[in-house]
Amino acid sequence: MSLKTSIQSTGVAVLAVSALLSARAVQAVEIPATLVADSTQTAPGGKLNYSTFFAPALFQDQIAFGARVSSGASGTIGAYFAGPAASLSRVADISTPIPGGTGNFNSLDFNPSISASGISFSAGGAGQAGIYNNFGGTLNKVADLTTLFPTEASPFSNFSSPTQSVGSLTFFRGAAPGGNNGIFRGFEGQLDKFVRNGDLIPLGTGAFTSINNNFKATAGNIAYIGNGSDSQQGVYNTQGDENIRIADKTTLSPSDNTPFTFFNSVAVSANFVTFRATTSTTTGIYRGSGNALTTIVDTNTIAPGSAAPFSDVLFPASFGSDVVFFGTADDIDGLYLSRGGAISRIFQTGDTIGGRPIESFDFRQEGFNGTDIGVALSFTDGTNAVYRVPVAVIPEPTSLMAMAAVGSALSMRRRGR
Repeated sequence: MSLKTSIQSTGVAVLAVSALLSARAVQAVEIPATLVADSTQTAPGGKLNYSTFFAPALFQDQIAFGARVSSGASGTIGAYFAGPAASLSRVADISTPIPGGTGNFNSLDFNPSISASGISFSAGGAGQAGIYNNFGGTLNKVADLTTLFPTEASPFSNFSSPTQSVGSLTFFRGAAPGGNNGIFRGFEGQLDKFVRNGDLIPLGTGAFTSINNNFKATAGNIAYIGNGSDSQQGVYNTQGDENIRIADKTTLSPSDNTPFTFFNSVAVSANFVTFRATTSTTTGIYRGSGNALTTIVDTNTIAPGSAAPFSDVLFPASFGSDVVFFGTADDIDGLYLSRGGAISRIFQTGDTIGGRPIESFDFRQEGFNGTDIGVALSFTDGTNAVYRVPVAVIPEPTSLMAMAAVGSALSMRRRGR
């Protein structure tokens, strides 16, 4: 498995998962799925074909994704598309005028989020960068480099991807000169702070020095990773004005009863915070509520359809009590579902959709809506597409309770991160 980082001209780093097909033979499974867009199709809003797709976001029957579309001799241009699969529309591209700015967008972060109101995204232009949304068919500025950082006299200096849409709200991480940074909520031309550096660390020492750009939000509930002095780090939950510690480096992992050493990839749903963390011996995905932690899956868990445990698990996406995650086992990458105490495979590289073997895929945490996942797929025949895959159609279920003791020979197979 590899991680690829795409840097847009706004300075925004977008982390996407790229799963690569192993040379080892696998038994292919045909996966039922609904096609959203294909590289053989003409994109909406012009006479240009899709070229490259990026991981989509889902909300009920709505989908939003970034894509490059072929523009002939000039190469490709970026665009956002959204709507039900049967009636996609182009929301913005590099010919779109910048709301509250000058000229047109010239860079898009390709990770739009979607809610009942519309989509939110980070984008930039010549000397410009900002957070924008398209709610109700109108493109709006949420914040840009002229917007004052809340409680400061200076404006924002940069914005991180991804944003998140929740109802009519847009959440984002922004920073100001001097290192100030935090997570903010924009609505109706106003900005609210949820958490920022300088806020006291719950059950820690001193104040946060930085807030990571990986966060997840519901209407009044945000999960995030915060850092402090002396290498403090933890997963926290803000509800209203209260910051709550879910786990930090003093917390013992339920996997091996040793302290966590590193956190990344958080999700929040149904008053639970789900996160990926490591200890000195184990990597796992965990769920926390208050001080109670449970293991969803870890690198001791036998992967469905395999005699070997997962060598890595990443990027949990949650909806209610269900969790979708990216897992690697036997050097093959796939997406898996944890539901009701059982782990099941959704698909893996080498499986087929519409008869085309999957070579690689991009998935992000906003791509799970409880019934489907949205995923960008590349196939061995050179085509690529966006699909909705139902999580109910999953081969090879296996109990989460099936844990295996991993000997030193298997431990050597784990790949470092």
